Amino acid sequence: MNNRNTAFKKGLLIYGAVLLFLVVVSQIVLWAFLSSYQKSLPETAANSFLKKADETYWKGLLTESIHGSPYSDKNADVNSAYDTYFKDKALKVRRSALESKEGYQVFKIRSDDVELGSLYLKETDDGSFGMARWKTEKLSLTSAFLDKVNAPITLYLPKGAVFTVNGVSSAGKGEETESPYVTVFENKGKNFEKHLFRLPCGKQEIAASMDGSSLPLSENENGVYIFDLSGERIEQTITVPEGAEVYVNEVRLTTEYITQKGVIYPFLNPLEQGLKDAPKSTVYTVKGLYQKPALRVLYGGEELLGAEKGENQAVYAFNEKGVDYRLEVPIGAVVKVNGVDVSDKDEYIEAKDVPSLDVKDYEAELINPVKSVIYSFKGMMFVPEFDVQNADNGEKYTVTKATQTEYICKNTPFSDEILQEYTQLGTDFTVAMMEYMFFGRDYLNETFARVLSLTRKGSPAYQSIMDSYAGMYWRRQYVITYNDLHVDNFTQYADNAFSCDVHYDVTGNAVNVSRVDYAKGVYRLVFIKGAEGWEVIKLTLIDE
Repeated sequence: MNNRNTAFKKGLLIYGAVLLFLVVVSQIVLWAFLSSYQKSLPETAANSFLKKADETYWKGLLTESIHGSPYSDKNADVNSAYDTYFKDKALKVRRSALESKEGYQVFKIRSDDVELGSLYLKETDDGSFGMARWKTEKLSLTSAFLDKVNAPITLYLPKGAVFTVNGVSSAGKGEETESPYVTVFENKGKNFEKHLFRLPCGKQEIAASMDGSSLPLSENENGVYIFDLSGERIEQTITVPEGAEVYVNEVRLTTEYITQKGVIYPFLNPLEQGLKDAPKSTVYTVKGLYQKPALRVLYGGEELLGAEKGENQAVYAFNEKGVDYRLEVPIGAVVKVNGVDVSDKDEYIEAKDVPSLDVKDYEAELINPVKSVIYSFKGMMFVPEFDVQNADNGEKYTVTKATQTEYICKNTPFSDEILQEYTQLGTDFTVAMMEYMFFGRDYLNETFARVLSLTRKGSPAYQSIMDSYAGMYWRRQYVITYNDLHVDNFTQYADNAFSCDVHYDVTGNAVNVSRVDYAKGVYRLVFIKGAEGWEVIKLTLIDE
């Protein structure tokens, strides 16, 4: 029994030892496999490259990449670039999926937010377990980074001038060229020189002189330095309506001279600036002119004549001038024009506490006149949109068009009795006018006398009727038919003054003659009641 136990224990030990050996071997193989796999990743190769790249490597690469310049110490420039972008920096790599392909991987190397260059890796078959390895093929610094550490400089200066860079005198003659400012508009010939060189990162001090006198630096932008004989060239700005053509010394300006677009049209009334269709302006700027230029602006093929010209500034307007509008409202009304509240804004108020403009000349006769506020809106390019409300209850007033440019608010409710009286007055006068116009110089002048009897002598209406009589040459009898005759749009100016609109549509069939005539329109009548009763003082034919 003891022999059996001993044999079993020996067998168990041998089995355990073999099993342990197999486990250890498998772990070693697995570790070797995983290690080989990790080394097969291109990211591993890229990071390994960064760890190996030391100060010597980076300075060597910078020395190869930075161009030498007679105006700087190259070793100092290399050290400055290294200290700025590499020293103590946590460089990172990021795979470029766009540039990478099978067997060829590209990684971007960055220092903070600056992309330094591209690392190119090529696949090899040197790895264990048949896995790939990656070999560094090359490292290229980006042109943008090189421009940071090795900035391109373009220098313009008059012929015969000399310059220094960081205290080092200029070396060699530059390329003859025209002035960088005015070659298009004032061709002065090739009286400038252009120098091209690079300056590594660091201090850049450039100065120029001619005949022992310093030249002013007229412009310094994006590595372009321009020195000129005069530091006070003309900088001309031209503001024109959007879409206009601009000519400077008969050379048309291209879009490269546009410095502002969609500017508010400077001659636009402020009340129209928020309108959807409000015109805009474009600003052109021409720098460095030797003398004041000749300007010409075309819009739709027509030359724009009006311009406000200041010190090297010209602002052009449309040839069509704006229209002046008037609005008459009750005192205390809330007035909005194109959505802008102008109530009590003095710049728009022409008169306060005055009778209506229609009866202003008869103010002495008015009984309990309705006082108004007269608003004036000048230079409007669009017909204004008026919104007038009663300040006490918010009720909207009806805005009525009195003339092409004058508007008035109805301000008084009418009783049925007054409305009937005013309607009859408007009807009677219009009927008299129809008979006068159709019958002409009747034998007894009855129609003419009838019209005059309803009109205030010496008034604008009286004068208009008198003037019309001179053109009356016909005498004819008609049978008049009124297809339409109605009165509306009443406005009270005082207890003894009002206006109304009379709409008429009349057919006249001549008696004893085969002839039919027509009359259709709207009279705006202004009445005043004096010693002789109600009389018309204004007669206007308006658009329906």
